[in-house]
Amino acid sequence: MTSTTRAHAVWAWFFALLFVVATATSVVFKWQFANDLDAIKQSVVSDSNVYKISQENNYKQALYGTCDSLKNLEADLGKVAMSTNKQHQAKLLANVVLHANFVNNNLAHLPIYQTDALGQTERYVNQTQDFATFLVGQLANGQPVSQKQRTSLRQLQTVAKHLYTMFVDYAESGNAMFLTNGNGMGVGTLSDMMDSISEQSFAYEQLIYDGPFSDSVEQQKIPLGKLVTPEQGLEIVQKIFGNATFQGETKTVNTYYNYSLQNGGDVLVTKDGRIAQFDGYVPHGNGKLNKEECISLAQDFAKKLGYDVSAIWVSKSQDFLTYVNLVHVVDGVAFYPDMVKIAVDCSVGKVVGVEAVAYLTNHATRVVNWGNVGQEQAQQAISADLKVENTSKCFVQVGQKQYFAYQFQCTDGQNQYFVYVDSHSGQEVQIFKVIENTEGYTVM
Repeated sequence: MTSTTRAHAVWAWFFALLFVVATATSVVFKWQFANDLDAIKQSVVSDSNVYKISQENNYKQALYGTCDSLKNLEADLGKVAMSTNKQHQAKLLANVVLHANFVNNNLAHLPIYQTDALGQTERYVNQTQDFATFLVGQLANGQPVSQKQRTSLRQLQTVAKHLYTMFVDYAESGNAMFLTNGNGMGVGTLSDMMDSISEQSFAYEQLIYDGPFSDSVEQQKIPLGKLVTPEQGLEIVQKIFGNATFQGETKTVNTYYNYSLQNGGDVLVTKDGRIAQFDGYVPHGNGKLNKEECISLAQDFAKKLGYDVSAIWVSKSQDFLTYVNLVHVVDGVAFYPDMVKIAVDCSVGKVVGVEAVAYLTNHATRVVNWGNVGQEQAQQAISADLKVENTSKCFVQVGQKQYFAYQFQCTDGQNQYFVYVDSHSGQEVQIFKVIENTEGYTVM
């Protein structure tokens, strides 16, 4: 039991470290381009040459860093797909997470206008990072990388190779000069290169490893109500979780009060007194809650936190740990942006984790604006190779656009897919593939 406890703690710290690295760096560097542009515009003629040389070197360093990280990412994705040694796979996947993070950091330092191609590149890098993290946890639980997952890794490898080739070609061309004078940037050629990347370059299946739209949390400010003091926040935490101590403030996109629980775990509280995150741990027991019991426990806990959500998806990452995704539901329509994820240790029947940032960021009074496209008409947008097993209604955000859509749960006989069709246009707006070993459960 002691070794199991230590192993759990080690992997918990591993995932926490990866999350902090990925989140913190993406937040810090997201605004770098805007700041660089402002600095250049403010520079005066007398120091323009020195400034231009310095900035040119910074941009070239970021460009070469992007090339190097993409090359390493492509190599390690391929190695994981071919390796049969679990320990070696875990090390390679950890490298994939770091390389993906380096790609994001370097891209954020390059003067590239925000385009669809850049957005797709960033999404690819983030999904690759998340998928690698998921596989590390799977290996830690003794589950091997499946053949289907190897196929997905090879698809991701192909994308990395294509992106690497394009960035290297640009770096070696005569266009790899960024600054034009003391008052502007030569961003045109690099942005044009990004725009030349076709959608076919991102030919990999979108993957569900923790429920549909579970990765949809935007780096946005949480709207706050009446502020509370750290002492008042402590009272809120202790009422729900027991004895705790205030540890200070944690700053990311938002600023939270950080509390440490006496019985183990940490809680982040918004400055208006709402629970944003909870990361806890209890010794494993000999019990075994089923899916329905985990859902009931998660829904009760969400209600205790004051969140108006219902369970729509369950995924098991370990024998003892079950994740329940809950969203706000109005008139039978599931609003995916308003999501709370709750982790339940089914061996002892206790909640050991909460992630409510998406709910706190996006939740508002919801009004259903359903389109005139009927279910039968919407289903015509689905491939004839797919058999529809279940249909429900939802509100989803894809990129910057929002849709009231039909959710079709489908299968091709071997694989499970979720297809989303707009109720206004009747067009497909999103499709997900459910990867092996993910256990879905719909309660609507």
